[in-house]
Amino acid sequence: EEMITVENTHEAIISQELWDKVHKIRKSKYRKQHRRKEFENIYVGHLVCAYCGKYMHKKVNHPELNPKINFRCSTYMNFGTHEKLGCISNHIYASDLDKRVLAAVQLQIKQVIDFDKLLNKIRKKSKYDSNYNNSSLENDLEIARKKLQKYKNLKMSAYTDWKKEILSEDEYNELNEDYTKKIVEQEKTITYLSKQNRKEKDILKAEWIKNFKEYKNVTKLSKDIIENLIDKIIVYKNNDIIVNFRFADLYQDTLKYLKDIGKSV
Repeated sequence: EEMITVENTHEAIISQELWDKVHKIRKSKYRKQHRRKEFENIYVGHLVCAYCGKYMHKKVNHPELNPKINFRCSTYMNFGTHEKLGCISNHIYASDLDKRVLAAVQLQIKQVIDFDKLLNKIRKKSKYDSNYNNSSLENDLEIARKKLQKYKNLKMSAYTDWKKEILSEDEYNELNEDYTKKIVEQEKTITYLSKQNRKEKDILKAEWIKNFKEYKNVTKLSKDIIENLIDKIIVYKNNDIIVNFRFADLYQDTLKYLKDIGKSV
């Protein structure tokens, strides 16, 4: 049997007016939550004003009608152009910012992937060609170690000759001082070359490159991309920006390494 519903035949627990108000409030809260999610700031903690160094804050104009999102200098928002506390009216629209940051990210990813291709050539050549040497570091280390041992042997030999009275005390002291200086120099050289050698091996491993390769087909920015790839975005007037990427030191080390051995790849 079909049920028949007849409204307004019993006294209501709450009035229709109150019921309507509650639903209106709930609907309004949903819209606000939906708007907040729609206008999520993916640049939080990364966007700074070029003129005062403070963060840029998101501002949404006309969120209910024709929303326009822009980012403004927080110093200017708080203090205006106050001579001591303020800043200039520095701002950028989200649409312009997104385009510029995306272009910078895509270019950086392309360059990093190009690095990886060159590094792969070096890895393969090193693996399959026993005569191939990635750099002169290993050879320099071997030479430094041999020199160190030579000066230690000479120092010991001078001591033995002094004990046998083959050398005078003055002759021994002079030789001992000279060999000690040379031993210290070679130890410093070995420490430096060892550090450089470890750095070279880290460059060839290139673990940091994986972070960029993960987004190689990116066509739209996300909070994850900003967090994982970007350190800071500096905003200037006229929509100019500078994007400082993460792993900048490793990027520069890799670039220098590839330039140094580029002719042999």
